[in-house]
Amino acid sequence: MNTTTETDPYYYYLTLHLLEVHAPELVDGLTCDERWERGIRTYNQWEQSEYNDETRSHYDCIEEYVQTL
Repeated sequence: MNTTTETDPYYYYLTLHLLEVHAPELVDGLTCDERWERGIRTYNQWEQSEYNDETRSHYDCIEEYVQTL
């Protein structure tokens, strides 16, 4: 499982970007602050999901997870 003590903010940004690409309906109409919070919440949910696979890249795992939302 990919976990760290303190999450690099890049991963929140990456998650938000992948939401905008693969699930825009989840972020359209949200303010910038609300989008950021959605990215953080989604990343935290991904960390606890079966898609969090330490044998694969964060990007690939998060992208796969977001595509299921």
